[in-house]
Amino acid sequence: MSRFGSGMFLLRFWLFGTAVTVSLGLLAGAGATAQPAPQLPLGEEARLALIDYCVIEGSRMASQYANITSGCRCTVAKIMPQMNEDEMRRVVQWRKPVAAIKSRWDAAVEECR
Repeated sequence: MSRFGSGMFLLRFWLFGTAVTVSLGLLAGAGATAQPAPQLPLGEEARLALIDYCVIEGSRMASQYANITSGCRCTVAKIMPQMNEDEMRRVVQWRKPVAAIKSRWDAAVEECR
């Protein structure tokens, strides 16, 4: 082993490690901004919240997925035209039918069974 062998190895190792760390830091800092989640229109967001709620509630009672989804699509299609913007906002907030539309929701569920 030469007189400066181990020292040169450590120097090279340190320089390489520093270079890799700096380059990774630059790469990570260059494009590390998170993109915002896409915003859906209020009506679409309310429709999706009601479909999610309906499928989850229906799956607790029955095991036939095809019947649940077709019934939920029917229920949501009947109730969406009857909802105003304020009701849609509250449905999006609570992710379920709110008290203001509960009676209409129950009637639509019965019609679509």
